[in-house]
Amino acid sequence: MNKLLHFIGIAFRAGKVQKGAFLTEKAIKNGTARLVIVAEDSAENTKDKLASQCQYYGVECMITQTKEMLGRVTGGGDNRSALAITDPGFAQRTAELVRQTQQSEKTFYKQ
Repeated sequence: MNKLLHFIGIAFRAGKVQKGAFLTEKAIKNGTARLVIVAEDSAENTKDKLASQCQYYGVECMITQTKEMLGRVTGGGDNRSALAITDPGFAQRTAELVRQTQQSEKTFYKQ
């Protein structure tokens, strides 16, 4: 498991993650979401809807990982298309790890 997924798991166990598209949407609207993670393999409608809500409410939105992996690190085998991180510190570090992961993937594919 990479650092990003491990850190999301820690945030989840600390009670700082809302999991699933419905709870993520709710967290965005009520102002508790600090960062939204949307799975790469989510439906385009889900990605567009959450991205537009994040833009409207001023929440950072990042697309990374798969539904299976997000479900696995948030306590169970259920696939999760989206997560909302509600703690500012966890959100900041998670965003940094997403950027690092995406940068290393780009570097890997360039070779």
